[in-house]
Amino acid sequence: MFTPQALPDGRVTLHGTLITIHGIGCLLVGASGSGKSRLAAECFALGGKLVADDAVLLSTESGMLMGSARRETQGVIELRGVGLVRQHDAMLRQIIHLAVQLLPIEQVERLPVPHSASLLGLDIPVMRLPQVPHTNGLFLIAAVRAMYEGRILATDWKP
Repeated sequence: MFTPQALPDGRVTLHGTLITIHGIGCLLVGASGSGKSRLAAECFALGGKLVADDAVLLSTESGMLMGSARRETQGVIELRGVGLVRQHDAMLRQIIHLAVQLLPIEQVERLPVPHSASLLGLDIPVMRLPQVPHTNGLFLIAAVRAMYEGRILATDWKP
């Protein structure tokens, strides 16, 4: 799932969708049909912005993981059953702050321990969420903001 592929021109790509939610770069990864693009589209209706769909070009800059789209797919997302859709407010590049891994619901812990992934030698936090339809745009935005703002309590927290 987090296995970047080297392209013949030396660039590195990863299968996924990169969006920004309130300025937070969120890399959506999961199997084909897990709902990455649908979840991204729901977030667009709530203020999110597209960076890349299907293939995210990865790079590092000043110790940060960056993502962008291939030139030929900039600003375009494929929505199953709809087709290719242009997003006029898409971003060209974005820092990747965290990844959201979409999994079958039975593989998602109710009270998870923190997870991370290493991409291009940089570690990023990973939030494991149930794939669509069990996760929607509102849920994703609330979860990403809580994680990024440090509001998720430790699994051993007691009131």
